Amino acid sequence: MPSPLRNLPGLGAIALMIAAVIGCGGSIRFAPVRGEVLVKGVPAKDVRLEFHPDAAGGTRGPSSSGETDAEGRFELAYATQSTRGRGAAVGTHKVVLRDMALAASETGIGVPVRFGPEYANLLTTPLSATVTAGGEDLVIEVPSKSVRNP
Repeated sequence: MPSPLRNLPGLGAIALMIAAVIGCGGSIRFAPVRGEVLVKGVPAKDVRLEFHPDAAGGTRGPSSSGETDAEGRFELAYATQSTRGRGAAVGTHKVVLRDMALAASETGIGVPVRFGPEYANLLTTPLSATVTAGGEDLVIEVPSKSVRNP
């Protein structure tokens, strides 16, 4: 009868490969993110922004969000089960925009559509942003689909 321990080296190799793919933990770094949303060149108030880490690009961490003020300015914050803070995880993110003025309307009648529904869907948004360790001050332009530093 073969020894059950003879497969141990193969199992060890599989465990190492899984650890390499998943990662060995490590802390997630966060950096401050603020900026402005412009719709057709005009500062956009009442827009909710969501930064979702792009796992395909290697970014880990919680999503971050914020809402624009009357001048179209925003600051992102994140929350996990154990901590809250300002900013976003360092790395690349898909950026989702939600028009809160449209969402606040019961029917949407009479509320101008400022940007298309593709911006409100994680799978279809054309926007992405990179957060560096030093933090970001971004200008997000819609519908030009650009996210840039001023």
